Amino acid sequence: MVHATAVLNYDTLRNIFEHTWQHDSGVYDRKTLAHVARASRLLSEPAMDVLWSRLDGLHPLIRLLFITDAGEAVENVQIPSADNSEQSFLSSRYTIPERAWSRFQRSARRVKFLAYDERADKMNPAIFSALSDRAHNDTIFPSLCEILWCTTIPCNLEFANFLIPQLRVLRVSLHLSIGINSTLSNDPETQGELLQVLHPRCQNIEILTLDGHIPESWDVLSQFQNLKTLSLFSILLDDVAMSTFASSEILQNLNIDLPWTDYSAVNIPNNNSAFKALRRLDMASNKNDWRIFSTFLRYISSTELAFLRIRHQPSIRIFQMEDYGGPATLHILNERWAYSLTEIAIHVRDCFTIEVGLEEVGRFLEPLLPLRRLERVTLELSNTPPRAIFLQDEDIRMMADSWPSLQSLRIELNEGHPDTNFSGPSLYSLSQFATKCHRLVRLELPYLQSDIQMALMMQLVRSARSSQPHGLRHLHVHHLVSRQPQDHFTDLAMTVIFLGITFPNLALHDGIECIVLHCCWSMTADMLEVIPRNL
Repeated sequence: MVHATAVLNYDTLRNIFEHTWQHDSGVYDRKTLAHVARASRLLSEPAMDVLWSRLDGLHPLIRLLFITDAGEAVENVQIPSADNSEQSFLSSRYTIPERAWSRFQRSARRVKFLAYDERADKMNPAIFSALSDRAHNDTIFPSLCEILWCTTIPCNLEFANFLIPQLRVLRVSLHLSIGINSTLSNDPETQGELLQVLHPRCQNIEILTLDGHIPESWDVLSQFQNLKTLSLFSILLDDVAMSTFASSEILQNLNIDLPWTDYSAVNIPNNNSAFKALRRLDMASNKNDWRIFSTFLRYISSTELAFLRIRHQPSIRIFQMEDYGGPATLHILNERWAYSLTEIAIHVRDCFTIEVGLEEVGRFLEPLLPLRRLERVTLELSNTPPRAIFLQDEDIRMMADSWPSLQSLRIELNEGHPDTNFSGPSLYSLSQFATKCHRLVRLELPYLQSDIQMALMMQLVRSARSSQPHGLRHLHVHHLVSRQPQDHFTDLAMTVIFLGITFPNLALHDGIECIVLHCCWSMTADMLEVIPRNL
């Protein structure tokens, strides 16, 4: 009897392994993949390719050479001094046997992502020299696409010899070496011209991240002809740097810390060609003036800006916000990109300073409401108590009316929880989304009031039954507060019925038990899991 043998092709097996070896927490399950690789010859190659495709350090590869810090495969050689004097010193030279080199190459050719931290890995420079000598003109990592390189000041450029023209993503993070004065960390001469060393080796970079590195000349960036994504962190930029970025005709994504203490000092040539291809912008500032954002936005000539994130963390508290522009300065968004912006995120810390009182979220919403094509909105607003920021029913109604294409909305206010005396948004506000935002699938709100009366509840239920089922799938409310604490179980039952009928596809995210008095959200999530959806 002939037995049929099931054979899956390589691409199918690799695709399965790539989608299953990473947990939801972001941890890679290397142990399971290693077991799979040993299970059969059929599974070995695709499992090994995925297992070695991502390395968080060089040590796994170096172990294949049997080179350790204990001195295995090491010979000490006498090296003459540079000035030809009689003095000399001992240096370690690593020798790599043929079999060990073949084993190293079999795994190195599979690596696509490599993270190398000079401070954590503490590799002997002689190892890099041995690898370069053994490889000759061959590429050590022929499949390498992305590198995360944490280097130090002054830079040790031995690792740069491993970079290849095929590299597409390079992220460089610069740190101080022991003994280097922190005042020199922003000195380009101390850092060395890292970009000039990198460019000849990897001219095809498309995504470049620099954290803490200041080039001697920003003109080097313009030599990366394929650069589409640029991220700059912890760098004191000047107008020359900004003009260099602005002149790029292909730069699509920019992530930048805005540097100026005086927004009026910005000097980018306003020739209607700055950032002409920009589609995604992520900008941050710890200055006190909101106008720094609007000033920078005015220099952008691209009409296709689709994503904007603003991270504002003032270094000192602002006592008269109106003197510093405030969020109203963002009206430029409607002037320039009302028909292109589809996603916006605003993260603000310490945004108001009046000692007591309430502030409505509507102040931040007002310049965003004209952006009719928004699909994803995130608002994270915080402030130092006792100044509190609150969300109102009217805010929910305005968002539902203004953003008919909304797919995801996340609002987080991390202070000033409402109590039974506060008139915050009610469950009725969710019906606004149900009737006006048909594409909404994800919603996160800070709190809701469960105070719907029976007559109104029955009206909402009849309306939900007579319309198409809404597609909302993910809902999380940090605090569900009953306006009638003495009868909050009745409120809870009505809430569950309303949610189950209005949003039949809903799956509630059950979080940590809320400490706010009469908060019933956790119980609501539990009940919704067991009630029938066809009441």
